[in-house]
Amino acid sequence: MAKFQPILGNISGSVGANTWAHNRGGPFIRRRSVPTNPNTPRQQIARASLSTLAKRWSNLVPDDREGWAAWAALHPRTDSLGNTINITGSQAFLGLNQRLLTNNMDPVDQAPVLLEPVALNLISTEATAPDEFELTFSTSPTSATDMVEVWWNQILTGDRNPVFSQARWVGITGTAATTPATFTLPASMPLGTYTWIWARTVNTEGQASPPLRTYMTAFVPGP
Repeated sequence: MAKFQPILGNISGSVGANTWAHNRGGPFIRRRSVPTNPNTPRQQIARASLSTLAKRWSNLVPDDREGWAAWAALHPRTDSLGNTINITGSQAFLGLNQRLLTNNMDPVDQAPVLLEPVALNLISTEATAPDEFELTFSTSPTSATDMVEVWWNQILTGDRNPVFSQARWVGITGTAATTPATFTLPASMPLGTYTWIWARTVNTEGQASPPLRTYMTAFVPGP
């Protein structure tokens, strides 16, 4: 970053690889940062599924749309600040069906009729291999319509406190799951690293409980 004195007043904006801005210290120039878009295979699948679901929503019969609107009115969302956010029927339809597709399940056209999944009370983890771990959870077993879904926050090596929105999907159990459950990570954890594991219950209609988080250190081989 370099400071400069503008001749024609304050300048702001980007041109080419440079961005002009100003703060308390005065105007300055910095290299323009370009947001990354890794476009991973999983991201491609997610984007394609959203497009498919949007078309599916447009083809729903009026009764089904009204059912989703009624369900959405009874199930507002809560943002990271604890604020209540009302959602539309189409948002509810897309959100729950995107979750089903993420877990390799068929989408549904009608709004949920099941009770919300029973939330987990406690979770803990133990690495059993560089890319494998056991998740212990309660209550066990889950119901005949509830599964345990797991996410992780990659590999961490510093003082970081990630949130669930930054996590990556790991896997899901079948219904009536018992503890402990074994999961395989998308990548191995090197010695000396740690990660955060998230777990929640998801039912066969795509409804999910609030996630719980636990800390896990990398697997240490025996002598």
